[in-house]
Amino acid sequence: MLQGSLHSNPRNVFGWRFAVGLIALVILLGNSGLLLGRVAPQWDAADFFGPEFSLVADHIKAGRLLLWDPWADAGSPDFAEPELGTTSPVLLLVGLISPNPQAGFVAYWMLIWVLAGTGFLLFTKHLSAPLWGGAVTALGFVSSGFFTGHAEHTSSLYSITLLPWILWRFDAALLRRSYWFAVQAGALYGLSALGGYPQFTILTPFFLALWAIGRSFFDKTSQRSRGNQSGPRLLVFCITIFAITSGLGAIIYGPSYIGLETSTRGFSDRVGYRSRAEATSSNILPVPALSTFSSPYLAVLNLPPHGIWPKTDVSMSSIYMGGVPLVLCCFALYRGNRWHWWLVGIAVFFAACSLGDELPVRGWLYDFALPTRFFRNASMFSVYTMVVFGVLAAFGSKELTLLERKSERKVFFVVSILLALSAATAFAWIVQNTDKVLATQPFAVAQLILIWFGIAGISIGLYRAALSNASAAKLLVIVALVDALMSFRISKPIMYTEATVFWWHTMNTDHDRRLDLGSQGLNRSFTPPQTLATYRTNQNLSLKISVLRSYVTFGNRFDDQFVSDPVLREMALGSHRIWFCTAPVWSPPDNSSFGQFSERVHMLGQPVLVLHSPEQMRSLALRTKLGAEQLNSNPKIVGSVPCSAAAITSLSYRPNWLSFDYLAPAKGWLLVTDRWATGWRLTVNAQQRPVIGGDFIFRAVRVDPGKNAIQFRYRPSGFFISLFASWATLVTVLLVEIYKALKIATEKRKRLALQPA
Repeated sequence: MLQGSLHSNPRNVFGWRFAVGLIALVILLGNSGLLLGRVAPQWDAADFFGPEFSLVADHIKAGRLLLWDPWADAGSPDFAEPELGTTSPVLLLVGLISPNPQAGFVAYWMLIWVLAGTGFLLFTKHLSAPLWGGAVTALGFVSSGFFTGHAEHTSSLYSITLLPWILWRFDAALLRRSYWFAVQAGALYGLSALGGYPQFTILTPFFLALWAIGRSFFDKTSQRSRGNQSGPRLLVFCITIFAITSGLGAIIYGPSYIGLETSTRGFSDRVGYRSRAEATSSNILPVPALSTFSSPYLAVLNLPPHGIWPKTDVSMSSIYMGGVPLVLCCFALYRGNRWHWWLVGIAVFFAACSLGDELPVRGWLYDFALPTRFFRNASMFSVYTMVVFGVLAAFGSKELTLLERKSERKVFFVVSILLALSAATAFAWIVQNTDKVLATQPFAVAQLILIWFGIAGISIGLYRAALSNASAAKLLVIVALVDALMSFRISKPIMYTEATVFWWHTMNTDHDRRLDLGSQGLNRSFTPPQTLATYRTNQNLSLKISVLRSYVTFGNRFDDQFVSDPVLREMALGSHRIWFCTAPVWSPPDNSSFGQFSERVHMLGQPVLVLHSPEQMRSLALRTKLGAEQLNSNPKIVGSVPCSAAAITSLSYRPNWLSFDYLAPAKGWLLVTDRWATGWRLTVNAQQRPVIGGDFIFRAVRVDPGKNAIQFRYRPSGFFISLFASWATLVTVLLVEIYKALKIATEKRKRLALQPA
């Protein structure tokens, strides 16, 4: 059945469906330990993405969307973090049906993994690759160093999962001159950003622009489709297709990215550009790591704490794409097709950027392409190189299927032998120069020999006519299957571990779905319970236990100092963490003022209240860049009076709501040790008041003598409007697709009915 299906033509629906099932089976078999619960997600998956997934799931099950998270870091605007997918229909659907945090998160992980292989398979079908070629390239893609390395980073996986789908519809728009296909590409691009890593949201349009130029001006297929269209008109068409794709995508990913721009101002001082040094030197792909094309084992050697490439995280250390796809990729270039060489240029460009400061290319891009200043992790550029390798491999499989002359078979033979020798040399060079030997090394050596020299053996048989083209293709599929399964096994230490099984078990058994914090009052701990990890982690989210030291992406230098200082953090811990002060001090939230504030609190052993206007809070990030420590502010903090604990009543505490009553002995201010953010609205005795910043990161409320009914409500500006625009766009595209599919099906039935019996 497999052999018959793999050589079917592109219209063989059963064959392509069979290939989808085969790829899904390989992924599930390769991760059987994870599915059976013998191992569990680790690192960021256990500390950040998994717990956040459970929180998003709890909200959608309650008929709500996650906006504000009060259980982490004294509160966080989680809706503004695109990686969390709080408005992603895909993540919300899986979260809605997930039975517990671990099962739901693993199901989401496996789903996007299978979608990645399916998308690449459909894309190769669009490129007119034979089914066997689509299968081997898709297998290489899903078992690549990117997917195994970033197993802990589901947001990165999700972004790249949809990249082949986007390319499929974008390329169809260029070839078939269809604006509707550009709409489809835009919808997929926007969807990829809802729950995806922002770096890829920025880089994918760059990649699409380069693709459009090459496809339109260097590919003969595209030239035939456009007829006699002139260069300027073609350029206008390309710009239009690109604008539709990127513009529609921006509407769809608007809710998170508008929030990222507006709701983090004053909450985080990481808003804005990264420094050039950070952008070009952080998590680069060092030149020696290019040797990972030969084996996934070399990336495993970079495991902490004694990795062989200390400048790079282990998740970003591999460009392995499988032996068969790389051989087919190189073979595709022998005819000298201008379009193929343009793709090589794209691959080289992104690879050069991934090397970071070891080449000047990433720095040039930082200087002249302003959006690329917002992210670091240079090595992530390399995934676009890997995608191009997959595309060229699809073209190479088509060429191999059509081989007739012995000279052409000789080219494939030479390419296979050279790559096998190169892989063996690179592997031996890295292993020989490190004293780090892992238990899987014999298995890795076996994979190296079996895969690379297995391909070389097939090429010899093809060259000597001992194998037909069809027989060689079948054997290459088998090699790709074995390669994928062995890669999963070798990469296991990077993907998951037995060490976190107990943590996940605790998050499952003690999972609390309730979103009402009232039963716990205002109680907040410093770290999660001892049954969970007590370093910076969000594992407490599944248990709905509020903690101060959390794993947050929206960094704030003042928050970091509160967390690290045992005296300062006491004011935000425990059950009584609202404070009353009759004589606060107004001061800008700068480094100089914070130093004086910290000294005063240490001297008194009690909190003092320093107030900041909303405008001052929102300018926090800007002031950081200008060098806040040099601002000449003269706050009267040195002689400030201490605060006293405030006894509140009628507490109502939910994620987006905090209300209580306070009987004030005099006119003064309350310090509420929940984080300040722009989306909070305040009323006191039903009268609206601005939410003032207090003690650099918290909220302050002016109160009058007597009873004060205080209500905080979180409602970020423009969120629901942008959410409606996002989801309405997605639903409209989906409904049009359904209508068109039904129309085609109806017309087909009519044609069949008119045919004579």
